[in-house]
Amino acid sequence: YAGLTEALESGKSDALLVVGQMFKVDDATPMRPALHAIADGLAQATAINNEHDISLDPTELIETSGGYYAYKGSLTTPTCNPVVTWVVMSE
Repeated sequence: YAGLTEALESGKSDALLVVGQMFKVDDATPMRPALHAIADGLAQATAINNEHDISLDPTELIETSGGYYAYKGSLTTPTCNPVVTWVVMSE
């Protein structure tokens, strides 16, 4: 698809893919480098419309060793288009 609008308007049940990954963040668990990049970027965004570029490798965010759950669904905001394949990592 050329963009999000085209994917939404396609009506295809697999037009979009959303991957969900939960993270445990505490003093006893080392934080992934990609999460550090996101946290540092958020700390520097101190005002509305304040943009800050970050550099990260998105593959560092996903833990693949524990498998995943996948299902067909929709967006969670109106217009709730049923065009999403959801993948939730189990670890």
